[in-house]
Parts: sequence; C-alpha cells; structure tokens
Amino acid sequence: LDPNTSASSVLDWTCTCDAPGVGAATAHAATCVCNECDNAVNNDTCTGANQTCIDVDQSCPGMNDWICECPPPSVGIQTAGPVVGCEFNECDDHGSTCTAKGQICDDPDLTVTGDWECKCKPPATGTAKNRPALCLLDECLVMGCPTCANGTCPTGQTCEDPNP
Repeated sequence: LDPNTSASSVLDWTCTCDAPGVGAATAHAATCVCNECDNAVNNDTCTGANQTCIDVDQSCPGMNDWICECPPPSVGIQTAGPVVGCEFNECDDHGSTCTAKGQICDDPDLTVTGDWECKCKPPATGTAKNRPALCLLDECLVMGCPTCANGTCPTGQTCEDPNP
C-alpha cells in the first residue's frame, strides 16, 4: 500500500499482513505473526481445562501447531486440544517423607492429587496414604529360627512373633 503516489514521495509504501497475521512495515516486507492462541476458541479450549495455550510457531506458515500445556508442576501437552490427564508424580515432592523412614513412595495415579503412599520395604508389610506407614515384620515368616522359618515348625512346636 502506497499512501502517497506522488513521484516526490518515496519509501513510504507499507506492507501489511493479511489476516490472521498481524504486522506491518514501511518500505520493506513485514514480519507477520500468527499467534493461534489469540483466537478465542483455541485459547478457551485450553483455559477451560485449566491449561495454558501456547502457539509453538507464530510464523504464519506455522499454523495448527498450538498446544495446551498442563500447569506446573504437572506435565503434559496436547496439540490443538486440552490434555486429557495432566500428570504429576507426587513422590517428587513427598518422597523424602517415606525415604526418611526407610520406606518407598508410590503415586498410584499420576493424574490424581493427594493419593501418594508410603510403603514398607519387603519383607515388612504396611502402607499409609500421605504419611509414613506402620511397618510390620512377622519374624516367624521371614527370619524365624532355622527349624521354624517360613512357618514350618516341627511337629509339636509353634512359632509366634509377639510383636509382628
């Protein structure tokens, strides 16, 4: 577009990007930006799922590459739509609660918050949600006397652990 076509007016022409591009320049080609997340439908698709819309390549040839991204500390991305299940391993934050007691942290469902567990290391047994477990060890089953180990006491004997 040349706003002044007079012969004495030079270098006043402009290039303006065609929609959906945004940008303009005088006397040279414009750098066009096409942020697909500026499109309300795309943006609402992500924000409606409590996610962030990101246009990976905002050049105008780079269309249909927008993504929805889960909010930190969760992880997950989906092109052109919301992430079905944002994942976060709660043991990344709470694992030390378990390991400080010699236990194992387990997050059974990475898409659910508040379900991490501390589990006792075998041969002990026990599990607790969101806190260290009470670990029990029945010595008759795992460490008993040589003739009573694994609950196989000789006839006439019984192995009993008073504090399993």
